[in-house]
This record gives sequence, C-alpha cells and structure tokens, in this order.
Amino acid sequence: MPLYVVGLEGMTRRMQHYDVAEWHPWLIVAAVGAGIIACGIALQILQLVVSIRHREQLRDVTGDPWDGRTLEWITFSPPPISISP
Repeated sequence: MPLYVVGLEGMTRRMQHYDVAEWHPWLIVAAVGAGIIACGIALQILQLVVSIRHREQLRDVTGDPWDGRTLEWITFSPPPISISP
C-alpha cells in the first residue's frame, strides 16, 4: 500500500534515485514490509527443509496425528480399505 500512496503522489517506476523527501517514510515502510514478507518465505522454506530432513523422527505412528476425539476424527489414519461386494 505505501507504494500506491507514493504513486498517487507522482513517483514513477524504475528510477535509480528518488530525491523527494516526502516519499522516504513511505519507501521505508514498503522496505520493512518486503523484509517481513521475505522472512515469512524464508521461514516457510526452513520448515519444509526441517520437515523433510527429520521426517522419520516426526512420523506419526499412533494413527491419530491430530489427537482428535470428536466423531469426525474417529477413523484410523490412514483409513481402512473397504472392498464392496
């Protein structure tokens, strides 16, 4: 959203340097937001790597990985194969 604001104030895209002092707070907010998004993506990738690397230790052997006790969770995991006649 901060980039929309500075765009409405007249900032054009694809310039190397901006000399308008009123835009600097908006650009800093946009950079912080991009950093937060980058951290979220990095943490998602890290979670995938950890999950794949430690999949044998993290594997569920109880048949109830969510510890669910309500009716919709009362089936086995994986569900039993039913063969209809």
